[in-house]
Amino acid sequence: MCVSVAVRCVSMGGRGLCVVVVNSISCVLFVVHIVCVGMVREIHGTNIVPYHPVEGDEKVFEVDWSAPFRRVSMIDELERQLNATFPPPTQFDTPGLCKGEVI
Repeated sequence: MCVSVAVRCVSMGGRGLCVVVVNSISCVLFVVHIVCVGMVREIHGTNIVPYHPVEGDEKVFEVDWSAPFRRVSMIDELERQLNATFPPPTQFDTPGLCKGEVI
């Protein structure tokens, strides 16, 4: 839970600038969630929006921006989606890894 968030907005030459100060990563996630959901609602009028991964393709996914967001383990999900196996994170800086020589 987010304990404290301080927001200071000022006008700078006709442009608005807001600075957000938070005290933990949970507050950062909370603020990002509020901004994302608010932007999606403002643009689309709803939290559920259609996503067309390939233009012209009839395959459409619905993206639901409602809370709570599903927590994802980045490496596990990439391995599942790409049907690949990554080396342990301690080996990510191995020379040649980015060139596809190790995987």
